[in-house]
Amino acid sequence: VPLRCKLMRAELLSNARLWATASTTTRPAEQATVPATAGSESGLRLARFAGSAFAALGSTSQAKAAAKTGRLAVNGQLAEPARLLVAGDEVTLSGGRALPSALQDPKQVAARAAALEHDGFRIWFEDDELAVVHKPAGVHSKPYRGARHLEAALPALLGPPCRSTVDALPAPSAVHRLDCRVCGLILVAKTRGAAAFLAGELAARRVTKRYRALLAGGIGGGGDPFEVREAVGGRPSLSIFKSIEATPHLQLGQLTTADLEPRTGRRHQLRLHAAALGAPILGDDLYGAPSGGGAGASLYLQSTEVRVAHPSGGGAAAVHVTAPEAARFARRRERARMGWEWERRHSGRRAGDIRMVEWGGRREGGARSHEIGRGAARSAAVAM
Repeated sequence: VPLRCKLMRAELLSNARLWATASTTTRPAEQATVPATAGSESGLRLARFAGSAFAALGSTSQAKAAAKTGRLAVNGQLAEPARLLVAGDEVTLSGGRALPSALQDPKQVAARAAALEHDGFRIWFEDDELAVVHKPAGVHSKPYRGARHLEAALPALLGPPCRSTVDALPAPSAVHRLDCRVCGLILVAKTRGAAAFLAGELAARRVTKRYRALLAGGIGGGGDPFEVREAVGGRPSLSIFKSIEATPHLQLGQLTTADLEPRTGRRHQLRLHAAALGAPILGDDLYGAPSGGGAGASLYLQSTEVRVAHPSGGGAAAVHVTAPEAARFARRRERARMGWEWERRHSGRRAGDIRMVEWGGRREGGARSHEIGRGAARSAAVAM
């Protein structure tokens, strides 16, 4: 059950104002000296050094943001994130916590939050350090070319950390992304410490993420999980696929309801791996299976489970959230089933003549791994 479904407009505005007020709180400037072991020949750049040297930043991305807002200086002079450092350089982090310009008007933030809630935003877990929220389809996770995005509404939807928290972020930050057309669970950090910890867990592949998908075709497997290994962008990639249910479909042969688990984090990894199996995700007009909803229609792909250790460590329980699949998945299966049944009854053919299609590359001898080359992936996508 979601922790919270909807807030009143007054509560949204109150939250936005609390974050805006907290962002004006300043802390003493901090300094760090580049050690003698570092030099220009090593390519040590300001953002990388500051992200590890200052606990208040905690990551390279936060250090880049600090530099771009004039909070990082080298030897007393403001510097760009890519500035090369040499041994002995003095790096200073000023105490201000700049609030992004898009979040400076609490009324606008509250209005964006109300619209997001209308589209299905939900909070599944929240404490002073992090939150797990449901991002609706059609919304970017991060700022992108002026388009609507999740972070522009989060200050009104999430409460700020308690006043004693010294490393609170200026605003809540999504620590990983979901494609704009994908809905589901996403991790949000509220403190710099949590942001750094979660980024480290993601990099070390210690975060469990599971997705529910409708696939345009069969994938075999007999309900047992199996591996898909297909390079993405020239980099090794691994996903786990498991068929949950097969539904007959007149045009596609069958729809497969499947659970997908990415073990690596490449761009469009699950979409490419599904296409490589010859069963692209329904709604994926880029890799071969449009849903008929027109350009920009949402994918039948949803993040339904996330599990991660809590940043506070110690005896704190891991954060583990599971969410049910969206209702549109069941509606699409039922629509396919009804169409198949209607055709069977009215065409004069036996049910066996309208057969469900199994993926042609069924594994032999009980093997549990698919090795698919780039050429096969491309041809599968084109065939769809």
